[in-house]
Amino acid sequence: MEKYESLYFDIHAELARFAEKISVVFLIDDLDRCLPENVLKVLESIKLFLDIEGFAFVLAVDDDVVERRIIHRYKEYKDKDDERPIITGAEYLEKIVSLPFKIPKIEHKDSKDFFTGNYPELFVSRVQKGFTGIGHQRAEDEKKQEQDRYDEKLLELFAFAVPPVPRRLIRAAELYKVKKGLCVEKNIKILIENPYHLARFVILELFAPDIFRLAAERHRGKLRVFNTLSEWKKEHESLHETEKIKSFFKGDTSQDYKDTRDKLLAHVSKCNNGRNGFILDSLFVSPDDDTTHRALTAYITMKNPDELHSAMSGKYATIEMADDFVTDILSSDREARKGAISGLDGNIPLSVIGTIVAKADGRDIVESDEWWEDIYEVTDEAGWTALVNGLKIIERLTDEQQ
Repeated sequence: MEKYESLYFDIHAELARFAEKISVVFLIDDLDRCLPENVLKVLESIKLFLDIEGFAFVLAVDDDVVERRIIHRYKEYKDKDDERPIITGAEYLEKIVSLPFKIPKIEHKDSKDFFTGNYPELFVSRVQKGFTGIGHQRAEDEKKQEQDRYDEKLLELFAFAVPPVPRRLIRAAELYKVKKGLCVEKNIKILIENPYHLARFVILELFAPDIFRLAAERHRGKLRVFNTLSEWKKEHESLHETEKIKSFFKGDTSQDYKDTRDKLLAHVSKCNNGRNGFILDSLFVSPDDDTTHRALTAYITMKNPDELHSAMSGKYATIEMADDFVTDILSSDREARKGAISGLDGNIPLSVIGTIVAKADGRDIVESDEWWEDIYEVTDEAGWTALVNGLKIIERLTDEQQ
């Protein structure tokens, strides 16, 4: 027991004797992920207990995060007449780290090289250039084919949009790989044929999760999240212009639309102020159309858009021919309507909207606010307009006011 007690109290001497025979290098990573108290414990151990010749410590950390941990730890230790902390994070680290070295930021070209070097199969273009030369000419043709074989648009998207941090580059590539494999397995043609859209959704899901969740929750609603972001970017040049975007909001919309729009703008603002280095503008370099919304719906549901309109659960096997669906949707029994709506995997197609209009003539149910609330959830903008015009709602309201 005395031997071990002696070893404990003479730890410095014992470690110094050990270091005479072999140098020891400690590599400490992810210190920036620890709680403030643990960050200080590790740093104090390095300085006070292991400051021995022959021992070296390499800290791989985000110094900004560690500095804020230190400030948090000492926030209560202030002079009564001075609100400043007794020591800043930078000052504390200066006493610990004798040789600070900043790792250069990963550049655009570095990201491209990372993706092509580690995940070349993800960026191969579907169209390959052939070559017919022989000898030296054949080698040149092969070299040219190698240079041209990547989908540059897709590669540029990943290089610009994914924050230049190794683990984030890996996460983006791995999730894209998994999603691409699922699309092939389920034969989701719209995403297989539009890998650029698939990549945008993957990046949004990873680095702007609040926006992605809102898009997933409201993909059947009036406000198309992805397309709306594209429109805001086009009209105001940048999604950072949140105040300018807000000033152009119109008041003549439904409460549900307003709530979704306001929530989306709040998420955009949060994303713009995030620390992960993601720039939302990078996903919206050109306008989006209905194909984008259909692709997003396919990504969220992992089904082909055609299936979403034709493959319905229960008795509504093919909605375009389902008279039962129209009967239920026009029923005064709300449970029947809810049952019809629950069988949908998307919005009501325009062809069925026409059938509803034709069969709604003379039915009191279409005068009910409750009925319109139910229908609102499963009609896109075109369907809603067709329904309002077909049932002559504006004319009826005008007549009532007169």
